Amino acid sequence: MTMSDILFPVIKNSKTGFINNNGQVVIDFVFDGASTFSEGLARIFVGDKTGFIDINGNVKIAPIFERALGFSEGKAVITINDKHGFIDINGNIIIEPKFYRASNFENGIALAMEDIISTGCFIDTFGTIKLKGRNYLVSKYNEGLINCSDNNGWGYIDVNDDFVIPATYKYARPFFEGRAAVSPQKDNKGKPNR
Repeated sequence: MTMSDILFPVIKNSKTGFINNNGQVVIDFVFDGASTFSEGLARIFVGDKTGFIDINGNVKIAPIFERALGFSEGKAVITINDKHGFIDINGNIIIEPKFYRASNFENGIALAMEDIISTGCFIDTFGTIKLKGRNYLVSKYNEGLINCSDNNGWGYIDVNDDFVIPATYKYARPFFEGRAAVSPQKDNKGKPNR
């Protein structure tokens, strides 16, 4: 999608349509709501259901889902009967809705919760649980590493659950562009350990 193809959702008379970067209406005001485009598709809301349209305004995936997230890596989280699963860009269910919560795929891995009291797990593109057993709810898989805690510290593991960077930090944020923010542990005098 080029800059000239970027479309923006706008509301008029309680209906949502899309304008281009010149302010021209290119998709009429017929939806109850809509999101921005992601991977060539935008979520549309019709009544209490969610579907997807393409950049020409054609309904690509019928609004049959309770909820949906935008597409990431060719997949979108959808909700059916309060359970989360995934569809492909053609609307085919590729991971059955069985999770209490799920997030978008990043680098072929997605964070999910099996049930309401779950500490989270990471799944692959087939829905197979790859990592489980740690509190992953504030973790993210980015640049090949997952920030997570172990005993009294935070560090970084790979998808084999091996610590690549030892858990020696008070807290560790996900990597972004080769760097990550961490908080050093403190000694018993309140000074950061070096």
